[in-house]
Amino acid sequence: MIRAIDIHANIGTDLMYGFSQTPEQLIKKMDMANVEKAVLQPIPMPDNAQIPKINDYVRAAIDKYPDRFVGFCCVSPSDPNVTNEIDRAVDKLGLSGILLDYDTFMGAYPKPKIDLVFEKAREHEIPVLLQSIPGQSRYLGDNLAEEINALAEKFTDVSIIVHQMIPSIKFFFQKNSNLLLNTGHCLDNRTIETYSSLFGAGRILYGSNSPKEHPLVRRLYIDEAEITDYQKELILRRNAARLLGIS
Repeated sequence: MIRAIDIHANIGTDLMYGFSQTPEQLIKKMDMANVEKAVLQPIPMPDNAQIPKINDYVRAAIDKYPDRFVGFCCVSPSDPNVTNEIDRAVDKLGLSGILLDYDTFMGAYPKPKIDLVFEKAREHEIPVLLQSIPGQSRYLGDNLAEEINALAEKFTDVSIIVHQMIPSIKFFFQKNSNLLLNTGHCLDNRTIETYSSLFGAGRILYGSNSPKEHPLVRRLYIDEAEITDYQKELILRRNAARLLGIS
């Protein structure tokens, strides 16, 4: 069984939907799915003052379990200190990417400065993971895929991790090679087969979206997909390892 890297696992407490997960709870689920490492995403907080604290929480989890975790920082594009927090998260905390949660931040005032986040991602050469779920999001509109397309075209050297449930994302996926698929919201193994056939398994990253979804369930969709063993290895481990420099 291929040891996997989970690109999208959350820790913390979600005040909006009422779920939570500790690093220890996540590790138990990782072991069930033969996940070697998880990329921790802090559960976003709408209060800008709390952002540094949840990023520190991710760093503390990595320090406690350095063999099991790497991490992304969460930032608020409406925060006047957003660029400073990205610099701190990367340079001081050693985090490896950026999480942007549209549901938490897109209704914020003043208007979020998304470009500043991507400019920093380019400067630090780190990926950006976009998170929002149709049916749950308060701010996700039909134009989100177009917004992502515009960002992908403007920041061609930034890897942007998206998910299959964003309306029309498949169309823009074929236009922008810097868009990568996170399997955390894939509907079933056929989604894996379709994206592998259309765009190549090299652009798909195993992600569980834990605790909303279970790492083992998300992994089974890949294991049961009618693709080659090498393609499964790319999705489960190699792509994430290459993206994040994990040996």
